[in-house]
Formats: sequence, structure tokens, C-alpha cells
Amino acid sequence: VMVDQPAMVKLLLDRGAAAGAESYEGRPLSNARSVPVARLLLEHGAPVNTPGEQRAPLHAAAYDGRFEVLKELLARGANVNATNSWGATSLHEAARSEAARAELALALINAGANVNARDPGGSTPLHVAVGGFTGCMDGMIPFWVKHSIARSRIQVAEALVAHGADLDAADSAGRTPLGRAVEEGNRGGRAFLLKHGAHATTNRPYAGRH
Repeated sequence: VMVDQPAMVKLLLDRGAAAGAESYEGRPLSNARSVPVARLLLEHGAPVNTPGEQRAPLHAAAYDGRFEVLKELLARGANVNATNSWGATSLHEAARSEAARAELALALINAGANVNARDPGGSTPLHVAVGGFTGCMDGMIPFWVKHSIARSRIQVAEALVAHGADLDAADSAGRTPLGRAVEEGNRGGRAFLLKHGAHATTNRPYAGRH
């Protein structure tokens, strides 16, 4: 599935391979790289919705930037607001992706994704889109690659704001998207938010659930 060989996938399925088998890399549908492979798996009983999994199909497609596969999953009834094992929605995953694309975020939004959904830490997709690179990502990704990713995430942020994302929503630590951009050193994210009218780096901490 991961190397996208429809003929091989069909052969395995016809020989009895389980389309919904679980592995540490996620179910086969979560790794489908093309629409033909996704359709084969779905036709052989792969579940389109696997809420609470680390790599649920729609979340995996959103994070990996697989636009055509994502559209196919939505057309087949994928729950656009379901959360994965981290409590993130597919729109959160699209916003944090190293393959971030505005068209992908827009496909989710047009399918009914909540632009102000919260993860367990109270972050919205906009928090994620304008955040910087922390932890292992900060040291492992060359600066020119990070710059390119950050620009793509700003395009996702544009889509979010255009569809009603709350500029001043606070996460559970009280950080607004602007506060996160400042704290994590994303100058492009900071400039974008100020341009669109964000005015606070902190706000009342979020204490509810998305």
C-alpha cells in the first residue's frame, strides 16, 4: 500500500488479505497513496472511520498531504470532525503537516470541519498552523525546509481565518494563536496574525472540550 501498487494490493486482497488489518503503522487505508488503492481497500471492507486511532485514515491523509485520497475518503463518509488518539481532528493534522496545503484544509472545511475545534491542550487548528518548530522537529529539519513549511502553513491559516477561525482563542495555558507564534519564534505567523487583527498573546485559558 505504501509504495502504491494497485495490482499487488488487489492480488493480496483476492488471496484473502484483510483490508482492515491493524499494524503499528496504521491500517492499510491509512497508508493508501492513491485513489485506486484506497478504493480497492474500501471495496474489500476497510473501515473509512476508525476514531481514536493514532493514524486514522482521514487524519493520515490530511497530515501526509494526500489530497486526492482525502477527497475520496470524504466522499465515502469519513467523519471530518472525528479525533485521533491524540485528540486532534483532521484539520489539526492538516495545519501541522509538513506537506501543508490550503486546498486540503479547504476540502475539510467545505466538508464541515470545525475551524475552532480544540485538541486536549485547547489548541485550535489556527494555533497549530502559526506555531513554530519545537522538540525533535526543530533540530532535525534544515532551516530552509522549515521556512518553506511555515509559508505553506500560513496559507492554511489564511483558509482558517477566512472561514471564521477565532484569532484570539486561548489554549489551556492561556496562549492565543499570536502568543504561540511569538513564544515559538514564528515571525511569519506573528506578522500574519497582526495583519488580520489579532491583538493579544494571552487570554483566559480554555477549560472545556472541543
